[in-house]
Amino acid sequence: MVPYTERNFYADHLVEINKTNAVITTSNICNNLGATVIPKGTNVTEDVANKIAKFKLDLPIELQVNLAVRISPNELFNDINKVQTKIFGSSNTMSATKELIRQCGLLNAFPLVSQKLTVFEERMPHKYTDTQGVAGFAVLIALKLGMSAASIEIIFAAAQMHDAGFLNINPDTAISLDSFSEDEKRAFYKEQLTLGKDFLDEVPHLPKAVGISVLAHQERKDGSGWPEGIIGDQNMLESQVVGLAVLLHEALSRNLKPRGFNSSHLIPIIEIQSESYNIDVYHAAVEMLRQGAHKTSQVIPNEFMSSLAHYLVVLQRTLIHWFELAKSCSQDMYEAQNTKGEDRSLLLISSLEQLYNNSGVWEEGIRTWLSEIANSMKPEECTEVELVALMFESLLQKLKCLQWSMRDKAKDLGNEWVTRCDELGVLLFSLPSDHFEAFDKFDCFDS
Repeated sequence: MVPYTERNFYADHLVEINKTNAVITTSNICNNLGATVIPKGTNVTEDVANKIAKFKLDLPIELQVNLAVRISPNELFNDINKVQTKIFGSSNTMSATKELIRQCGLLNAFPLVSQKLTVFEERMPHKYTDTQGVAGFAVLIALKLGMSAASIEIIFAAAQMHDAGFLNINPDTAISLDSFSEDEKRAFYKEQLTLGKDFLDEVPHLPKAVGISVLAHQERKDGSGWPEGIIGDQNMLESQVVGLAVLLHEALSRNLKPRGFNSSHLIPIIEIQSESYNIDVYHAAVEMLRQGAHKTSQVIPNEFMSSLAHYLVVLQRTLIHWFELAKSCSQDMYEAQNTKGEDRSLLLISSLEQLYNNSGVWEEGIRTWLSEIANSMKPEECTEVELVALMFESLLQKLKCLQWSMRDKAKDLGNEWVTRCDELGVLLFSLPSDHFEAFDKFDCFDS
């Protein structure tokens, strides 16, 4: 019999925590056969972690330890407050202080959750900081939506825990994510979400909806989400609020702020998500942003604006052409199936068409307007061109979701369909991911 050996990465994190904050087992830690591996009352040292790695445990290790010191409600609130101040310029802009204080206090009623959050803060500080930005956005959306106290509690706990499953995964793998294929990335993220839910489902008295919200927060109404590809209104509102909060914070921190944009520029990005979420959740987020955002200011210098307008004309035509090719391919795949029924790719296409009709970004009038003002733009028109460019960036990401969905379906139909989807992918992924990349890629921006 080959002995079991696989690192328990959470136990490894606890070893480091234990050096400054005592970590002691609260029960006999048993393997999956019920035999005691580590007795109750043991400090989690490196020797203990090495022993744990030899066995499959019957329960997650984070359910069976106690930290001498846990993050306090006041510390948690201050961390959220710092992030909100950076986003909106003032922590009191949205009048959520009272609710956030309440939520931080309530979370302390679940020691196992606050313990994991304490480990998260110490071992993954960057992700922890991002998490506090997500928590702030989530509560603001929930308040604007007028959700019940119980729902906000679920949302806050799920926001705090949505990335905590990374503590259970090999940290070396996480560092290599950029080199992964889209399928590999989604499989990795699904694993961390599942591990996170497994822990939350075992926390005494914690609503099961918290774990469900964590697992499903990346699902989208239009079929562009994952891990299960939930379609329509089957995803609970709490999960959608957390998912939209994650999208907003990631868009701001990873895409907008590094390029000089501010929170007001989230509005054109979220407008492209109108078919991805429950309409009330979407409207609540838009109103929240309009109320709390800074005044929109121009980021790109005026000398680049003419070239940007010309580029957007070409980009719109290219995206329309690609979309028509994708529609044809998706319809052909549907007809090639042996069984008929709801098709995720076709639903996503239908949602995109609805989005285009509602937003007008696909209209020929946009091209005409961009062409007309390209060489004689007024200051207010420069700002509008910049917002259109951000919307096109978001549309490009949506089309990438469609391509992935089609390719995932093609794997069940045969290699010829996978090849056809890959050819679509080559065209789509050859485009600049944003207009800043286009500045570097195309000579027209040098003029």
